[in-house]
Amino acid sequence: MQKNILMKKNLQKIYESQNSIIYKGKYKDFENDVLIKILNDENPSEEKINRFNNEFEFTKDLKIDGLREVFKKDKDNGKNILILEYFDGQNLKKFFFQKTANFFNKLKIAINISQTIAEIHEQNIIHKDINSNNILIDENNKICIIDFGIATKYKLKNQDLSNIDNLEGTITHISPEQTGRMNRTVDYRSDLYSFGIILYEMFTGKLPFEEKDNMEILHSHITKVPVSPHKINSEIPNFLSQIILKLLSKNAEDRYQSAFGLKHDLQQLSKSSKLLESSFKLGEKDFSGKLSIPEKLYGRENEIKKLFEIYENISNAKKELLLISGLSGVGKSVLIHEIHKPLTKKNGFYIEGKFDQFQKDIPYFAIIQAFTDFANIILKENDENLKYWKNLIQKSVGNVGEVLTNLIPEFELIIGKQKEIPKLEGKENQNRFNYVWSHFVKTISNKKHPLIIFIDDLQWADNASIELLKLIVNDNEIKYFFPIIAYRDNEIDANDLENVNINKSL
Repeated sequence: MQKNILMKKNLQKIYESQNSIIYKGKYKDFENDVLIKILNDENPSEEKINRFNNEFEFTKDLKIDGLREVFKKDKDNGKNILILEYFDGQNLKKFFFQKTANFFNKLKIAINISQTIAEIHEQNIIHKDINSNNILIDENNKICIIDFGIATKYKLKNQDLSNIDNLEGTITHISPEQTGRMNRTVDYRSDLYSFGIILYEMFTGKLPFEEKDNMEILHSHITKVPVSPHKINSEIPNFLSQIILKLLSKNAEDRYQSAFGLKHDLQQLSKSSKLLESSFKLGEKDFSGKLSIPEKLYGRENEIKKLFEIYENISNAKKELLLISGLSGVGKSVLIHEIHKPLTKKNGFYIEGKFDQFQKDIPYFAIIQAFTDFANIILKENDENLKYWKNLIQKSVGNVGEVLTNLIPEFELIIGKQKEIPKLEGKENQNRFNYVWSHFVKTISNKKHPLIIFIDDLQWADNASIELLKLIVNDNEIKYFFPIIAYRDNEIDANDLENVNINKSL
C-alpha cells in the first residue's frame, strides 16, 4: 500500500507519527486535493484499527462548521485508508507561537471553537482529545477540530484506572476524570476541561501544569489549582480568568455544563470594549440539556480524610488494615474508589476483587480477580518496565513459580512458562503455597509502588481465601501493602474477623 502511494508523484507526505502517515494530493476520482491517511503499521492491532476507523464512523454524517469532511473509507493494497477533506491550516499551538494575535482576535477564535464543540456534543459525541495540536486554523481564522480516534458516544461509564502509558488522550490536556483516578464518569464536560487548558495556554502563553514528569502532571490535574491567568498576564481581564478557572474545576459539576453556556460568556466579554466585568454574571445562560447525575460524595469528608491518612501511613511503611461494614447499597465501594486520587502521587497500584454468593465453591475467587487485575496492569507496561516486573516477580517466586501461574495463568505472560513443581500433599503443599504468596506480595508491594487491594463481600468468602488473607495481613515483613476489606454486617459478625488483626475501621 505505502509503496503504491509513494509511487504517485502528485502526493506529498505532510505528516507522520508512530500510528499513521498522512499524504496530500490528488487521489482517484477526487477533483480537488484530499488527505490520505494510512495506518503506519504492517500488522496493526484491532484496537489501532478501531481508533483509525473512528474518524470515519463518528464524523461521516456530521455537517458541522469546524469539522473537515470525511469522504470515504477505502482499501489500497490490502490496507485501510481514509480519504479526508484537505484543510489548509496549521495547528493552534504553532499559530499562536508564530503569530501575534490581539486579545479580541483570540476571543473570537475561542468563541468559534466553543460553537464547534457544542455542536459535536449535541450529537452525543465526546472527543476526548481536545488539545492545541488537534485544532487547525487557517489564515482567515477559520478553525477545524480533527482526530476523533478515541472519540466515544456519550454514556454513563467510569474511566478504567489504567497505566499512565495507556491513558486515552493527551497528558497535558487530559481531564481529571479521564485519568481513571477520580472515580467519576467521563462525559462531555471532560472536553470542556481540555478546552480550558487550551484557553489558558492561548491567553498566558504557557500550560497550567508544566511539570516534566508525566505522573506529576497527572497528579496536578487531579489536585492542584492552577495560578489564575490574570496573575500571569495582567492584560487578561479577571472575568476571563474566572471563565478559564471554572472550566478547569476538578469536579465536572463545577465546570460549565455546556459549550453553549461557555460561548455565551465569551461573547459577552467580546462585546464589552471596556471589559466592564461588573456587568457580567458567570454561567448565566449555562444549561446542559443532558442528564447528569451528580457524582460528588457528600457527608463523607471525614471518612475520605481517614482513608487518605491510612494510605499515607502505608506509603511510609506502616502496616494497617481497613475493614468497612454496611448493608448492600450504602456506598462502601464508591467510598473506597476515592483512594484512586492519592494513588497517582505515590505511583501506587490499585486492584480489587469481589466474592460472589454463587461462587463460594471456587477457592480464592476474589483474590484471583484482584491479582489478575495486577497482571493485566503490568502487561500494559512498556518493554522496559515489563522487564523490570518480570525480573522482580521471578525473583520472588524462585523455582516454584508454577504455584503462582497455576492459580493465575496471566502471570505466565509476564514471567514465562515455569518449571514444573513436584506434587506435595496436605500440609506440605499448603506451606509451599503460603510461602510463595507471602514472598510474592512482599516483593510487589514496595516503596516505589505501594499496593492497595480491595476485597468486597467478604461474607461470601471461602475458608481458603480467609486463611490466605489472614496470612498476608499478619505477615510483618510485608510493607507498603494496604488491604481494604468490605463486608455486610447483617450477614457476618465482626467478631469472626478478630484474627485478621484489625488496626483501623471506618
